[in-house]
This record gives sequence, structure tokens and C-alpha cells, in this order.
Amino acid sequence: MLGILGRNEADVAATAIFQRINRHAEFDIIHQSWEFTSGFIYRITPQLTSATGGGDFLKPFENSVWIASSVTLLLIVTALKLFGKLIHKTYENEPDMSWMAYILDVVGSISQQGIPGRISARLSMKLVLSSLLMLVVVLYNYYTSAVVGGLLSSPGRGPESVREIIDSPLVVSFRDIGYHKILFRETQVPIIQELYDKKVKPPRDGNDILPVYSDVVTAVPFLKHGGYAFHCEMTEAFQEIAYEFDANEICELRTAKGLFNDLRLMSFVLPKRSMYTEMFRMTMMRIQEVGLIKRTLKIYRIEKPICQSGGRVNPVEFFGVSTAFSILFAGMVLALILAIAERLSSRKSKTQADNSPIFKHKTR
Repeated sequence: MLGILGRNEADVAATAIFQRINRHAEFDIIHQSWEFTSGFIYRITPQLTSATGGGDFLKPFENSVWIASSVTLLLIVTALKLFGKLIHKTYENEPDMSWMAYILDVVGSISQQGIPGRISARLSMKLVLSSLLMLVVVLYNYYTSAVVGGLLSSPGRGPESVREIIDSPLVVSFRDIGYHKILFRETQVPIIQELYDKKVKPPRDGNDILPVYSDVVTAVPFLKHGGYAFHCEMTEAFQEIAYEFDANEICELRTAKGLFNDLRLMSFVLPKRSMYTEMFRMTMMRIQEVGLIKRTLKIYRIEKPICQSGGRVNPVEFFGVSTAFSILFAGMVLALILAIAERLSSRKSKTQADNSPIFKHKTR
């Protein structure tokens, strides 16, 4: 199209283009009003909340807090064991408990199951256990506050950048138009190349999968279903979304930055020093003064639909509590292994006792 204008085969371009530096020397800009804002549009789902860190039991604390808490608990177990040995040597009636017993007692205290009665009631033991319970109370308050605050806050933000789109489980589709295909073919930007390799290049089969390149009417039902992201000029999709989505689904609509990061004004152009330049410029200024441009933009430049739904309870799905089930499963497996080990150890001890000379002598 620019070649046609450059060869004076046409007098004006009845379409919009990007303003690039080299084009100012060849063409006259006559009007700028349309903002080209491209990006990804998708519907937030619980899976996306989990992928971005929501629904994770480890999220309320940073790694440094978890590490410090683990080290502190190990020190408390060690202190209990050392004090227990010292008390056992000082007072013969005090039992000397094993390491595992102290570990189980600390775990019970962390789980807020109370202090076991078999632990010594000496002042040193009371001080260690009081410190442990104070630590548990403080950490528990911070932890539950973070969890409840996250549940009561607005739904998860979801991916907001190209990097987060790549790392998310979203299936990506692009508006079937030339600039997407040319961008992937000629890009030298590493993040866009990675997007192409991970989200565009892999083959897609089946009628229930959104194609790599699609139109708005085809893409919106997939967006409504969830799990898909559509990259386009957002104005093109908002009107169709307003027709298809209900109030709750509109509240779950999210957008992310697209492949064109900066805001670009679209321009009408004419060949340099065209005799129509001033005519078109004055005409466009006049219709802008009387409000026709503003009215046209109001009709055709659709904004993102506004969330008008009331409060909504989002049910917790399995992935949200998967960490708890994982801990339970790991504990059951560990308990089974320890039970088998204790059984084998008991059999071995019994066999050795049966084969000992003292046992044989007593049998005789």
C-alpha cells in the first residue's frame, strides 16, 4: 500500500498505518485519532490462579521464613533432647525419651494438639515448650491472616505480561491478520521467539481446539469456556464479548500486555507534497471540531465491559488443597515405611534372642 502511494498511483491511503521514522520523509500525516492497543484477552480460572501462585499453601511465607522456621524447630527438638538427658541424669525418676518421641511432641505442638503429659514438668522443659507455643501462635496468626486475606480479596490477577502468558497453561490464539504472521516470521526479539516456539509452533489437532490464527467470532466462545488467550486489537473483541459473556463472566475477564508494548496512534497518509494534503487536513480538523470524530470513536471504539456483578463465592477446587493431600500422602507413606522397618527389626531381635546361648540353656 505504501509502495502504491510512493509511486503516485494513489492520492490518499484510506487505511491506518503505524508512524515510523522513515515514513515521515515520504508521506504526509493528515489525521491521528485511533489508538492501536493490542493485547491478550482471557478469562481468569482457578487453574490460572494456581499457576501464578494462588491456592498454594507455601505462598503466605517466603522461603526465608520457611527455612528459619525449620531450623528453629530442629533446634527446639535438640534442646528438648539435651535437657531431657540432663534431667534424667539428675533425677532418676525422670524418663529418657528417644529423639522420635521429642519430634512427635514438637509436631503435635505445632498442630495445636496440646503439650504431651509424658514430657518432664521441670522449669527448663516448660520454658522451651512455652517458647515453642509462642512461636506457633505468632506464625499461625500470620499464616491464617494471609490465607483468609487472599480468599476474601478480588479474584486472582492472572498473567499480565508476555512472560507470564508463556509460563501459564493458556492456549494462545492470534487474530488472523498479516502483522501477526509477519511478526513471528521476522522478529528478532527473544521473548516473542520463545512465545512462538512454545505456544504457536506446536501442532494442534481436534475440532475442540482454538486454531493458532482465528477471528473474533470464533475465539470468543473459547474465551468464555476458559483456558484460552486471544491476541488482537482489544476493541475488536470487546463488543462480541459483551454480547456473549454474562455478568459474572465479564468480571472474570482479564487482559495482558501484547506483542506491541507501546501505545501507537494510527494515521492516514498522503504522498509527500500532495495537492490534497491541506484539503484533507482542514476537512479532518473541521469534523473533529463539530464532534463527528468523537462520536465515531464512541460507536466503534468499544471499551472493556464493566463488571456489574455482585459478590460471588468461588468454590475451592482440588488443586487448591492439593498441597494438603500431598502432605497427608507423604505422611502415610512414611508411616508405612517406618511400620515395616519396625516389624522387620522386631522379627530380627526375636530371632537373635531365640538363637542366643542363654535362651537355649533356659530351654533345656
